[in-house]
Amino acid sequence: MDYLKVDTDAPGGGGFENMIMQELLDTGLHSCVRQYSMEIHIMGPLTNSKWSNKTRNIYDQMTNLN
Repeated sequence: MDYLKVDTDAPGGGGFENMIMQELLDTGLHSCVRQYSMEIHIMGPLTNSKWSNKTRNIYDQMTNLN
């Protein structure tokens, strides 16, 4: 796949974007994608540190690829 764009909604807004991205990283399937784009939409102040820590962890893992 040449390009994968993930559009992440605000915490509690539903969706499984973070789980899908983590699964790609954990299984090695991320190597089948040439370029990623991830948008994170946050509505208002971020008060749930668990959500922000998960998102930050995925961002750090993707940043360290290659």
